[in-house]
Amino acid sequence: MGLHGDGGAQAAGAGPRRSGGLRGSVAVFAAVAAVFTVTLPRSLPGGDSDCAVLLCPPCAAVPSQQTDVLEVAHPPGYPLFTLVASLAITLFPFGSVAYRVNLLCGLFGAVAASLLFFTVFRLSGSHAGGILAAGVFSFSRLTWQWSIAAEVFSLNNLFVGLLMALTVRFEEAAAAKERSKIAVIGAFSCGLSLCNQHTIVLYVLCIVPWILFRLLKEKGRSPCKVTTVDSQACQVMTVDSQACQVITVDIQACQVMTVDSQACQVMTVDSQACQVMTVDIQACQVTTVDSQACQVTTVDSQACQVITVDNQACQVITVDSQACQVTTVDSQACQELAVSSLLRLALAFSAGLLPYVYLPVSSYLNRARWTWGDQTTLRGFLTHFLREEYGTFSLVERFWMQSNAVVAVLAGLGLATLVSETHRVLNCHGIQYLEWLSAALFVAYQIYSNYRFDPSSWESVANEEMWQARMKTPFFIFNLAETATVPPDVKAQLYTHAYKLYKEIVYLQEEHPVNWHKNYAIACERMLRLPGTTTDPEVLLSETIRHFRLYTQKAQTDPQRADIIAALKHLRRELRSLRNRKTV
Repeated sequence: MGLHGDGGAQAAGAGPRRSGGLRGSVAVFAAVAAVFTVTLPRSLPGGDSDCAVLLCPPCAAVPSQQTDVLEVAHPPGYPLFTLVASLAITLFPFGSVAYRVNLLCGLFGAVAASLLFFTVFRLSGSHAGGILAAGVFSFSRLTWQWSIAAEVFSLNNLFVGLLMALTVRFEEAAAAKERSKIAVIGAFSCGLSLCNQHTIVLYVLCIVPWILFRLLKEKGRSPCKVTTVDSQACQVMTVDSQACQVITVDIQACQVMTVDSQACQVMTVDSQACQVMTVDIQACQVTTVDSQACQVTTVDSQACQVITVDNQACQVITVDSQACQVTTVDSQACQELAVSSLLRLALAFSAGLLPYVYLPVSSYLNRARWTWGDQTTLRGFLTHFLREEYGTFSLVERFWMQSNAVVAVLAGLGLATLVSETHRVLNCHGIQYLEWLSAALFVAYQIYSNYRFDPSSWESVANEEMWQARMKTPFFIFNLAETATVPPDVKAQLYTHAYKLYKEIVYLQEEHPVNWHKNYAIACERMLRLPGTTTDPEVLLSETIRHFRLYTQKAQTDPQRADIIAALKHLRRELRSLRNRKTV
């Protein structure tokens, strides 16, 4: 497939490729739809599927009554999916309500696969490539899982495939009118896709600038050229396609196609303005036109006064560039970036957003059963549309402020990765560990105290990961002191920093993971061996004994529990001996 503007190559294969792409797309749709239908769950598969199904009239029941009014889904509302799902529940005459919505989503996934096949086939010209792309995408684990569930993801995949297919058709379009038509359809599709899942904006933000760039580039290249004609030298007019068809010349035979002898008469050319050029006799004789070999159509001076001949086949008229300049003006191409065209695209995009009118209407009709605020006001509508009350960005911001989990992950995981990667790439062992430790300590001090979350919430899971990440920083520093080949003073500093970090996080909260007691006790025991330590040995021994004891009480299944108990007896004797020496 050639790029836009390669009209000759595209014209030759447009018909077979287009028909082959459509037939292949239908076949891919049928195959994928069959597989998805066989594997459909018969009831709600979980996740947000209950929300997608229960919002529809047959299932939107309250304890005392049945309602015929659709409700509002969680932000950003998903009006398109709710409306289409309600329509599918009404039209499909079989299965449970959940099964009907699952079937609808499976069909969405099959359409997405067919659009992907169409896109790849039109780009590569290969049926195998299109089938491979559609198959790998459709039957990957996540795509398959969410294409057979009552979720918005399969519809989102459909819109992604549609936008890609329209982009390819726009690239292949040779005429400005066709490009304008595809652009309007694409603008409407972009608006309609935003009525489903807002992640589609990532594709829209890439496609729209590219479309405008292509139009601008085409305009700057050669869509229209201004013609200056000297009326006294020769009058040149653009051929009207409805009045007379442009004569094309076959390169091999040089046979001139006739239009209608009654509609067009041959234009006589002033020999002083434009001289008729005789063509090589071996190619075809044009000086004397034989009516049997090559019938020349005449042009009526009032209908059209110019016969355009392919100059690659045989040059009939030699035009003096100073006398008359012949050009063709494509007015449609010149208007592609006009204000009126942009307004037409904006109106098409706005028309695609019309399903969002459903939100205030449904909110008004369901006043007694509000679940997501009041969308009848502009503020309430924007709050719901922008996911302010329950959105990805809102959740991330709230969790960031409460637990600072991102900082903990950077401190716990990033430092270890940085060290190992630097060792591997640079083979450098004389790295300035103290600079790393300063950075780690700075990050560690940014971590706030732990906030409690509902155990059933995802914040609780992430909070547990945060705790483990906070422990990983001193664990890594301690392990570095154990294994790295560094001078004794650097090793002592590593042990000291690990001990301080362990002590801080252990005493920050009363309840923390059990293994922290063991790690902190080992860090205290290592501090006892350091020469010239400024920490009181009695304090270190007491801390070691206390946290080893707490660990053995809580970790009953640790295989090292017996060894730790034996070590505790020895440490208690050492502590008594140390206190006796102090009293003496």
